Amino acid sequence: MTDFTVLTEGYVRRKEGVLYASSTVVLLQDAGLTIIVDPGLDRQLLRQSLEKWDIATEDVNFVLLTHSHPDHSLLAGIFQKAKTIDGKYIYSYDGSMEDTGEKIPDTEIGILFTPGHDMTDCSLLIKTREYGKVGIVGDVFWWCDGEQQEMSMDDLINMEDSSAYDMNNLIASRKRILEYTDWIIPGHGKIFHVPR
Repeated sequence: MTDFTVLTEGYVRRKEGVLYASSTVVLLQDAGLTIIVDPGLDRQLLRQSLEKWDIATEDVNFVLLTHSHPDHSLLAGIFQKAKTIDGKYIYSYDGSMEDTGEKIPDTEIGILFTPGHDMTDCSLLIKTREYGKVGIVGDVFWWCDGEQQEMSMDDLINMEDSSAYDMNNLIASRKRILEYTDWIIPGHGKIFHVPR
């Protein structure tokens, strides 16, 4: 079983003509490893959350990036000892790259290729005691602040994504994620229960 904590809830908002965005940041603990998913763009918010949960940046083993957009990935470098995973490869600071396979090494955390929002999107599948099967999906699902998140299954699958790289692939990825999970942690917005 994997323990998770949503360190920061992702946001997308517009203020005085400027767009502000930073991803949901998730802390995973599995098999004695500490993993950060999508460290985001908002440095102050991330630092406050790490302090609140008493997490030192040097204690993080892996940083997983669901995709390469800066609002999800920019702060990966603050975790000075962590290896970075992009879904396909594990990158180390010595310049080495290894294949990930379908799991984060030495854990039961599954990595699923979920293209559509970006061509390299991946999602994580975890099993938890409290929530059952949880998907951490980056921007396979995301909302601007104030948008309605409660939707039917069909509406979730077909929800428009103005930033999508390939809407057909995104719809296929959404179907796969919804099939496997009980709860979803989106890239921006609140955790939600998968409607059945």
